[in-house]
Order: sequence, then structure tokens, then C-alpha cells
Amino acid sequence: LLGDNVGKGGSYCEVSVNHLRKRASSLFSIIDGASCLSGENRKVFCQTTGGATLIINLLGLISAVPFDLEWSSAVISDITLSALRTLTSLTHENPLAAEQMLQTQKNLCWISSDDSALGTGRFSKLDSSEEADTSCLTGVGIILYNLHRMVTAQNAMNVNVGGVSNDSRDKHCYDVAIFCLNILTNVVEMASFRGARRQIYKLELPNDAEISSTSLSWLASWLTDQTTSYRDAVMKGSFGDKGQSLSEGANEPRELQKDEEEYLVMAGNGFILLAYLMKADDEVDSAGDELTTNIREAILSQMPTDDKGRKIGITLMIKTLKAFCNFYHFSIGPLSVAVVTPVLKLIKDLENIQLKAQLEACSDE
Repeated sequence: LLGDNVGKGGSYCEVSVNHLRKRASSLFSIIDGASCLSGENRKVFCQTTGGATLIINLLGLISAVPFDLEWSSAVISDITLSALRTLTSLTHENPLAAEQMLQTQKNLCWISSDDSALGTGRFSKLDSSEEADTSCLTGVGIILYNLHRMVTAQNAMNVNVGGVSNDSRDKHCYDVAIFCLNILTNVVEMASFRGARRQIYKLELPNDAEISSTSLSWLASWLTDQTTSYRDAVMKGSFGDKGQSLSEGANEPRELQKDEEEYLVMAGNGFILLAYLMKADDEVDSAGDELTTNIREAILSQMPTDDKGRKIGITLMIKTLKAFCNFYHFSIGPLSVAVVTPVLKLIKDLENIQLKAQLEACSDE
């Protein structure tokens, strides 16, 4: 209803939308609570009812809300954020939900924006009068495009207002980005491993993006930018790597600033996704695993090099994830085990990838 009316120049009733928010919040709260209690509950929520699933309906809600309205209305931004939160809960350790995220959403496409300043288009139910930039999107594509349009619009808005940020808007963008990254991670971790990775690798950015690129390359570049302010400290062992002492040449330890904590959490969540994407496919011989090779090259090509031009992308990911784990442990104590334990396994995977690359480099010499 919102997408059909407001998205094409109509209006909406504030009282009705407030009522919708209350009803939606109550429903989402029940689903979240039940999903946390049992994995079986999450599977039940993914059963088909009336020809559709809850996953499809949530994706429809997320894509139906016009971006400018989500940006300006606290009521509607709360609805979309709740939908993303619920989708995160449903896809957690739920192979059925993850498989549904890989399915094409019928007639749902991306329509370019006429406003090049924002660089953001909109989702649309394709009809005979419109042509889409791409074929119909899957659930994975919807979440990736949603993440891209949010980040792009926020950057454009901050530039247009002279770099002055809006706290409520920035918080909404931050929360949306975190949920999108977690949803994608859940899908890659649980879905048909090869199918999810292939979708993310092949998905192109919308035609109205500032640059022509794949979504994966953009994602790796944007996440790397999240480490800019504290990258030197991470790489030199100032925090996040307890194994390095000051006698080994590290800088004096320093605390993360408030904004750096948010950047670290964002980069940490994103690097978890990238690490899962970079893992080898156990069902394919390593020598013939072209998809894994291409994914690693696409990700690492967007990451920095050291003063001698050597690639340090994997090292940056490892050290950032260690800092991410330490930050969580310091912030929430023993409860951090649920987050930290799987991340430590990913760090080990990245170290093995790095070691293998180093051995191959030595053998080539």
C-alpha cells in the first residue's frame, strides 16, 4: 500500500500508519521471541501460507517503502527496521529461510532514480509501462541493494549538507546496515553454500550507482573504508592483538573513540560476511574451485597494500576481527562467547588462507 501510493506521488494517512506500526511491532515481537526460543519455530514461520511465506512478505514490506519516506518518517523507518530485525532472527541457523532468500521475487525489480544527486533508485513491482535495470531480484539481491542505497544516500546527504550529520538519520542507517550484513551472513552460512556465494559474486550494482562495479567489490571497498580512522593502530597491534608487545615495535596502546567503536562493529560484522564468502568449497577440489578464487580476488583487490606494495587485506581482516572480538568481550563479558567463538574459527580459516597464499608465493619464486 505504501509503495503503490506514496512511491508514485500519492499520500498516506498518518493515523493509519501509526496503527500499522503498533500491529506490526506486536507481531514482530512475537516472531522474534519465538525464533530465539527454538530453531523449529523458525522453520515453522517459513512454511508456505496462502501461496506465500513470511520471508516473502517481509521482503515485500522492506522493498515497498519509498526511500525518501523511510528517511523522513520516524514511524515508517521503525516499521522497516523491525522487518529487518525479524528477517535477521528468522534466517539465523535456518537453512529453509536461507534457501527462500535465494529465490527470485516475482516481478520485483530495481528502477533507476531520476535524482542523480542521491544516486538511489527504488524497488518496483514491474508492470508493462516500466523496464527494470536488471532481471527480477532474489531476497539476497534485495538486501544488498537496500544496503547500497542506504549507504549511498547517507553519504550524498552528508556531502550536500556540508558534512553535518543527523543523529537519528545516522543511527537508522547504521542499524539498517548492521541488519543487512547479518542477514547476508546468515544466508551464506546456512544456505546452499555455492548458490549463495555465486549470487553475491555475480550481482551487479544498480545502473544508477556512481560507479560500475559488482556488489561484492563495492561491499569490500566500503567495509575497508570503515577501518580508515583506526587502521594504523590495528595493523601495528595497538589494540585487538594481545600477542604483540610494545617491545616488538607497536605503538602505545590507545582507546577507541566513540565513533571508532561504531566503525569497528560495522567492519567486524562485514568482515565476518567476507570471511564466510572467502572460505573454500569443501565439495570442490581446491585446484578447480574457480568461484572461490574469483571471490577472494574481488574482495582483496579492494583492500590496501603496505608501503612496499604488498597486499595486506587478509592481515587487516584478521586483526580487525581480533579487535572486534576483544571489544565484544570487554563490552558484554561472558555473554560475548556466542559472538566470539564462531568469529575465532573464521580467523583461523583466514590464517590458513593467508598461509597457503604465502607458501604458493614462495614456491613460485
